[in-house]
Amino acid sequence: MRDGVPGWYGALTTLLEPLGARWGQRGDAAALRARRGFDLPRADAWIHAASVGEASGVAPLVAEWRRRRPQERLVASAMTPGGRAALSRAGDVPVTAPPYDAPATARRAVRASGLRRLVLLETEIWPAWIAAALTEGVRVAVVNARLSDRSWPRYRRLAGALAPLLARLTAVAAQTETDAERWRQLGVPAERVRVTGNTKNEALAAVEPPSAAEKAEARRRLELDEGRVWCVWASLRPGEEQWLRQALPLVPPGTQFLVVPRHPDRWRKAYRPGESRREARWLLSLGVLPEALRASDFAVMGGTLERFGGHNPVEPAALGLPVILGPSTENVREGAHALIDAGAARRVSNAVELAQAIGAWVCHAEERREAGLAARRVAASLAGASVRALDWLEARGFWA
Repeated sequence: MRDGVPGWYGALTTLLEPLGARWGQRGDAAALRARRGFDLPRADAWIHAASVGEASGVAPLVAEWRRRRPQERLVASAMTPGGRAALSRAGDVPVTAPPYDAPATARRAVRASGLRRLVLLETEIWPAWIAAALTEGVRVAVVNARLSDRSWPRYRRLAGALAPLLARLTAVAAQTETDAERWRQLGVPAERVRVTGNTKNEALAAVEPPSAAEKAEARRRLELDEGRVWCVWASLRPGEEQWLRQALPLVPPGTQFLVVPRHPDRWRKAYRPGESRREARWLLSLGVLPEALRASDFAVMGGTLERFGGHNPVEPAALGLPVILGPSTENVREGAHALIDAGAARRVSNAVELAQAIGAWVCHAEERREAGLAARRVAASLAGASVRALDWLEARGFWA
């Protein structure tokens, strides 16, 4: 083991670097140079997210960081092209690809960038990069830290190898107490871990629900019947269409569905339940979900019905939509529990329960309205994670 990196890991990543550095970069020459540790922006601090979902938590963190330390040079990175595009839209921070996680490459990247602080988001545990940063005297922290139910068994098996490295982290700002306890079990000293929430909810908390006129206009743009109650299936994932198919015969007659799949291209030639009988409108365009949410009355949250871990239910809740959740919410535990506890969301375990929950909100407008108001209150209450996270990093001496 060198600098906390297991020997087998360093040897393997070095061997695979010619292919691994290119993986997922779509031939982007600048990204490939960055992945090899070249042509990196100079920065005092580096914030890294995996992809699009994690990147949404960067902008609020950067805004709070700039408020406190406007003189510091920041750089942000994401592993995927989509994540980097999202970061580029989020603010005025230079965006790059992260270094490939081989020891020599990680050392070259750390030295070339000149960073003094490194913030990793969620579950971005890259041993060679962390080790190279620590060796160069860089302080390393994790924000929005989580370890999902799906990934936890794998990381638990690696705890012995990771513990010497993670024990040297300056601070871990976790999403939930479950996440905090798992990071402690991986070897982070207990006094360095605190629950601060999820910065991805910051922007959502600031969103204003649409007015009646704005909702009507959204429906006109999507060519929806303005007088109906619309249920949006947000970010539907493969296999979850069977829940829709089974629920259709059980919901009240005239119930209208607006289906926005997570990956629309895969559905262009696939069977789309409810479409032939005009019970469901399938929207197969990228970027249409925000408009669909503004046009709808309540939501079924995709990724929660089958074992995907869930997509963020706070997104519809912030717009005042009550939410129906399936059994799989381990990736969005904080928001899901808060919404359910407030009466702003209902959890279902099968298609019959789903149809019953849909029917209740279709037929009882006042109940639906009260749940929507509760949803908005929950979304607003989840703000402040960026402040709490940076307060915790400061308390741990991240800028000492």
